[in-house]
Amino acid sequence: MVDAFAPRLKFDGHFYGGLLLNGAKGLTPISENDKMRYVAAPNPLIAVFSSRIIQRTGQFDLNLPPEFRLMDYTLRMAHAGGKMFSVPYLVTTLETNQAALVTGLYLKGKNAITPLWEIYYKTLSVSFLIGFTLRHPTKILKFLGFDKGQKRRQFKRDKATSLSKLTTDYLREISL
Repeated sequence: MVDAFAPRLKFDGHFYGGLLLNGAKGLTPISENDKMRYVAAPNPLIAVFSSRIIQRTGQFDLNLPPEFRLMDYTLRMAHAGGKMFSVPYLVTTLETNQAALVTGLYLKGKNAITPLWEIYYKTLSVSFLIGFTLRHPTKILKFLGFDKGQKRRQFKRDKATSLSKLTTDYLREISL
């Protein structure tokens, strides 16, 4: 059963689809030639969710930058038992110049480290979080709880992962 779709975007003659977990490196766009498969998150510009999963997952985390909200939402959806599917034949064309969002460049900038760490903290296992934290040492103090946002983050983590239906098999499917 699928609760969400990640359409591909056609931009500048190339196709850009969903995102896969890439261990400690963060998230990586799927290959342009990838077949139909489950993905960890959609491209930040478009996604389709069923009303059932929206009722179970709640609203977007407005504390995150807009380009990271769908990513966080989809990973929280996985804890609620939802799955996102990338359908290569479901394509939309992008005319405006938002190349950084379409191509995934926004995931590699310094401004991406904090929101990605927050998403990892809230939605993924400690092994993913430790790997990402060690790759970005500026987040070690946050990981150890030496900041004032720890209680808020822990509340969000508990809310996202309580009664989680996210399995290791599904995590493997949405990873590189």
